[in-house]
Amino acid sequence: MVICNEGKVATFTAVRHGVSATSIVDITMASENLIQCVAEWRVNIEAIQNSDHNSITFKLEKHDKITASKRTSTYLFNNKTAKWPKFHACLQNSIQKSKILSTNFQNCTSIEIDNVFKSLTDSIRSSCSESMKMRKGVKSINPWWNQELQVLKENCIKLHHKLNWLSKNHIPVNAAALVNAEAKRQCKALREASVNNFREFCTNQGKEDVWSITNRIIKDAPLQRPPTTLHKDGRFTETSFETAEALIRHFYPDDNPDVSVKQRAIRSQVKAFISTSND
Repeated sequence: MVICNEGKVATFTAVRHGVSATSIVDITMASENLIQCVAEWRVNIEAIQNSDHNSITFKLEKHDKITASKRTSTYLFNNKTAKWPKFHACLQNSIQKSKILSTNFQNCTSIEIDNVFKSLTDSIRSSCSESMKMRKGVKSINPWWNQELQVLKENCIKLHHKLNWLSKNHIPVNAAALVNAEAKRQCKALREASVNNFREFCTNQGKEDVWSITNRIIKDAPLQRPPTTLHKDGRFTETSFETAEALIRHFYPDDNPDVSVKQRAIRSQVKAFISTSND
């Protein structure tokens, strides 16, 4: 996704306890294909007067041909299988051999700097190859889907949109409704194909692997591990418990009246009513 926001105009403005508060908390995102159609993105502070959030306006321009974006991700390795000590050793050895650290960047030309970074990238990739497995390809979500089913689906959606358009414009819809109903009956092939594929999937298990497919259906995905590399007091945390403890202490410190001057001031104003005019 690409962020469409332009400029530095706040999308949120409010007054809290007599103090003006502004933020760019609202963002607009679009895919790399759709971003080519977004134009004149701006914050319109005059459009809505009774909201803390300012209105965002933009235009969607029609392009004759949208350039398909190519996958540029550098996610080539499965870092869950990484052996980090081996990665560190390989990377240090590769960098020393390439003599990157002895480069004097102040006297380098642009071509020489590009070569240095290419050498660094090659060192990182070679270290990854030595210490972790390659990322596997993405499996097909619907192996039973085919072009014939795709045509049925697109035709049904097109007729449904046409029926809505006729209805909104007060045009007789009897003929279009009949065509739409017939298309929906034909689309039952989508459900039948899905059901048949699932039945075939469930009947493929044999006597030797009687529980294999069942386990694939009901197995739980592994839990996401919390981060364990939080920087604290000049060092990195080593366990998830230590990380959680550091986050709690930082965002929710103990309320000590003798030490926390800010909290003592807030506590003294708890029962004070804010004088505001009636709406």
